[in-house]
Amino acid sequence: MEHRAIIEVKHDVLVEMNRILALDEGLEDTKNGDPIQCFTAQFDNGFFADVVVCNGSVTDEFAGAGDPPWIDCILFDDGNEVACFVGEGDSLDGEYIFHDGDDKYVVTVKEKNNGG
Repeated sequence: MEHRAIIEVKHDVLVEMNRILALDEGLEDTKNGDPIQCFTAQFDNGFFADVVVCNGSVTDEFAGAGDPPWIDCILFDDGNEVACFVGEGDSLDGEYIFHDGDDKYVVTVKEKNNGG
């Protein structure tokens, strides 16, 4: 069975998250791997998914070049992690697809319509 959920993000937040995701390395004021912002989608059967923008690492004289921020996608059932993957690309908006057995979970992240 297919389950769908939509996360609507305000324009200015979406622009800022996409700017961060396009960076070559992480933000200096946030630790590597720490969440910058989390967006949650609720499904009709009680499952939920988090789409999390995570900080990358910064250039370090010992570790070398930094790593860019990324999107961590996690599907939960009753608070327990069911599936996860790292999102691709440098844009928050789009579709994130999870599979759990015969069930497919699709999260669509899109810009919030200012009219409603």
